[in-house]
Amino acid sequence: MSSIDAVTASFATSLALAGNDFVDITKKEGGAQRRATQSYLLAKPLAPKPVLNDLRQLFRRIWVLEAGFRIQQRAEDRFLISFDLRQDRNKVLRGCPWRYQKAPAILHIFDGVSPIHQLPMTDLFFWVRITNVPSDFEERHTIRNIASVAGKFLELDDKLFNATRRIRVRVSHDISKPFHFKKTLKLETNVIAEISFFFENLGSKCDVCHLIFHENGLCPLAAQVAPAPPVEKTPDITCPLLGFANQIVNGTFTFQGVTTPILPPVSRMLFGPKEQIRKPIIILCMCYAPRTLGIAATRS
Repeated sequence: MSSIDAVTASFATSLALAGNDFVDITKKEGGAQRRATQSYLLAKPLAPKPVLNDLRQLFRRIWVLEAGFRIQQRAEDRFLISFDLRQDRNKVLRGCPWRYQKAPAILHIFDGVSPIHQLPMTDLFFWVRITNVPSDFEERHTIRNIASVAGKFLELDDKLFNATRRIRVRVSHDISKPFHFKKTLKLETNVIAEISFFFENLGSKCDVCHLIFHENGLCPLAAQVAPAPPVEKTPDITCPLLGFANQIVNGTFTFQGVTTPILPPVSRMLFGPKEQIRKPIIILCMCYAPRTLGIAATRS
């Protein structure tokens, strides 16, 4: 091997080793103290084409916080929200769901390190009021199990429960799953109860699939429902000339290929007041013959 080849091989080896190395900057100061107090949320509004400035102005108007926050737009219509105080972030989460352009916004706790695009933005947080629970089963373990019907149990409103025994829980609900507002549950042997769930600030939902969001604005189940067959209208035999004014020619009426002269006596008015302005009033009656339908009328 020539000297030039040896130098080239040595340089290539050094580059390969350098590519596998990493630089330790943990001893450098500056950001550790800031990260210890800062907290993050990742937001994804379900409204089409969200605008950063509109979202920033909305949250500044409806959020009452102790310190400041900042919003940055990221890929896939996701927004990174950084709070100066952790309690402000927790307050925002407890106030969910929040809406932008009448559509809910998904909020997810973010650690500030994980790749943003890998976080599953599918769950909404709700406060749910649960009623019709038998008194003997108003205990925390059973409440937790009952709340699992509405979503993933997060917490119980202890203050309300201790003061009034009313059940109010916070759950995380997957928007791809339907909402249950009533459910018959077997609480114990021979104890069956129909439990009601009221989602606070739920907004509108689809009457077909019970979801609150459709990605393309169309319900996939509604598209599968075949339209009802058209209903055939039976002819109005009490007034067979109704709607056939153009078929009255020279005192005769043609109906289903049969031409019948229009003769007295007077029986029923054919046209309404607007027709009276444009044409003479035609009054008719029906009489039945063995083979044909006779029409008797007069003009005034």
